[in-house]
Formats: sequence, structure tokens, C-alpha cells
Amino acid sequence: MDQPGAVDIQTLEWIESGKVIDRTLVKALQTEIDEGQAERIALSIELG
Repeated sequence: MDQPGAVDIQTLEWIESGKVIDRTLVKALQTEIDEGQAERIALSIELG
């Protein structure tokens, strides 16, 4: 955990993490944007 803010991200209650189920959507989005952005968009769609 050498990255600035890494501990904060793990301890702040309002930050949530999750795994994307629809990997096909992530792959499709990656034609235009990077993997991290694609995962965030896919996860937000899945969570509604």
C-alpha cells in the first residue's frame, strides 16, 4: 500500500467495491476507453 490514499480508500465507509459480472460489456467498452473506466461503467450499470 505505497500509493497515496490507499489506506483511506480501504477504510472510508462510503467507498464500495465490487466485481463486474458482464465481462462482455467491459470488453466492448474497452474499444473506446481503458479497462478501469470500462469496469466502472459496467459496474454502475449492473448496480442500477
